[in-house]
Amino acid sequence: MVDDSVQISVDEAISLLVNEPVRNLPLINLLKLYPKYVSSIHRVGDAVIIRRSQEVNWTSISYCSENNFKKVLQNITDDDLVFDCLETKYFDLLKGNSEVEWFAHANMIILPDDVQVGEPSHEVASLTLNDADIVNDYWEYKIDNTLDYVKHQIENDISASIRIDGRLVAWGMMHDVGAIGFLYVMEECRGQGHAKSLMSQLINDLRFQKRTPFAFVAVENERSHTLSRKLGFVDSGKYSWMKLVR
Repeated sequence: MVDDSVQISVDEAISLLVNEPVRNLPLINLLKLYPKYVSSIHRVGDAVIIRRSQEVNWTSISYCSENNFKKVLQNITDDDLVFDCLETKYFDLLKGNSEVEWFAHANMIILPDDVQVGEPSHEVASLTLNDADIVNDYWEYKIDNTLDYVKHQIENDISASIRIDGRLVAWGMMHDVGAIGFLYVMEECRGQGHAKSLMSQLINDLRFQKRTPFAFVAVENERSHTLSRKLGFVDSGKYSWMKLVR
C-alpha cells in the first residue's frame, strides 16, 4: 500500500462526488442516507474511497480517470475484499491476480426528469417487518446475514407491495445506495402488470422526496430491461460487485 490518500469528512466527500453527479449517484445517496455506516472516507486524487461496515464490510470507489484509478489501487489493502458500485471497466484492474469468490455485473438505469409514469393500476402499500423473511428468501443475492439488511431497508426507506386476499404476491424496495431493487412478482401472478404498478409507486414516492429514480439491472435480466425501457429509463453505465479472495 502507498499511503498518498487523505482522510476526509462526509461533507467533503459529497462535494467531490457531485462533480460527476450521475456516475457517483449511488455513493452520494449512501453518504446522505446512511452516513452512520461509514467507517472511513479517503480521497486519492479525484477519487473517493468509502469503507463501511454493515452486513458486509463494503469498499466503494468513486468514478475517476484510469490514471487515477491506478493510484487508487495502491491504496487498497488486503482487508478490502468486497466491492460494490464499481465501474465495470475497472473490474479486471481491481481483481488483478486475486481469485474472485463471486461477482455480478449490472447496468445502471436512470429515469429522466421529464418522463412521467402515472399512477399504479393496482392497490399498493408499503412493506412491513412481517414481510422481511419472504423478501429475503426470494432475493437472488441472499446470503446468511442479509435478513438484517432487508429489515433495515423496510424500516428506513421507501417500499411497495401488492397483496391478494392478504397474501403478499409482489414487492419492491430500496437499496442503501438509493437504488430501486428487490423487485419480485410471484410466478403465478406474472403478466398482470404488478411489476409496473410497483415501479410506478416507487418512482412517484422517490420524486416526492426529491430523489432521482434509478436502479441496477443485471445484464442478463431481459425481463427487467424490457420493463425499464417501457417506463422510460435510460442506460447510464455498467457497474460491478465482487468479493475477492486474497
